[in-house]
Amino acid sequence: MTKRVISGLILVAILFAVVVLNLFFPFGMNLVIGAITAMMIYELAEVFHLEKNYSFLFPSMAFAFVMPLISDIFWLGACCGAYLLLLAIIMLVTYEMQEKIDFMRWTAAIGMVFFITMAMGTLVGIRNNAYGHGAFYIFIVIMASWVADAGAYFAGSFFGKHKLCPKLSPKKTVEGVFGGFFLNILAMLVYGTCYNWIFFGGSLSISYLSLVLIGLICTVISIIGDLTFSMIKRYFQIKDYGHIIPGHGGFLDRFDSVIFVAPFLYFFLQVLPIIKFF
Repeated sequence: MTKRVISGLILVAILFAVVVLNLFFPFGMNLVIGAITAMMIYELAEVFHLEKNYSFLFPSMAFAFVMPLISDIFWLGACCGAYLLLLAIIMLVTYEMQEKIDFMRWTAAIGMVFFITMAMGTLVGIRNNAYGHGAFYIFIVIMASWVADAGAYFAGSFFGKHKLCPKLSPKKTVEGVFGGFFLNILAMLVYGTCYNWIFFGGSLSISYLSLVLIGLICTVISIIGDLTFSMIKRYFQIKDYGHIIPGHGGFLDRFDSVIFVAPFLYFFLQVLPIIKFF
């Protein structure tokens, strides 16, 4: 547990530094998101045993890195089309040359590349639509994912008795879910209040209803995201997606819930923004 806590604190410190960097060099956040997404695609390729298939790996990692750097919808569409066309050509050529290709594995991997890349790309959209509060909103997204996980982990460790999904994640408990609810809602309210009073002297109009709903709903979404990627790990019979983060595994292990939470908050914040403007 100690290694997991220390690694978690280091991750939060790095995240905080990146969010602060956004105030002075906004494009730096795009680069970081692109780099993390590309690393997740590499971990995904390892799971699908495609890490040595460079005709899949290099285009997929390049696609994952470039997408968060593009803001124009025209070039986003062009990049998606180019990636699909290139992979289709590679599969056709491979089939013609070898007369053997695992279509199920390739198509599943390509679908996951799109899913992960598009989901992570919504972080950029959230930042760009935040009207000067991009760092605040990005931190909300990450907190809504990680705090829920931390609350569920500690509540489950101390009070957990009833298993939630024993086949997918034996350590997850019903008591842990309630711990995730409590800590996530509390963290949202405290963070929103501190942001308002420390940086703006209480002059912002904060929607505490939005903060409560984010804490509540994102706890559920975070657990679903974690269980979904756990299901993939069980299917491929692996413990972690990687080993780059001590106590946490790989980037996919750490950002699995973010992949699910970010797209939801992208739309939620358009309807019920935390900071209200009149």
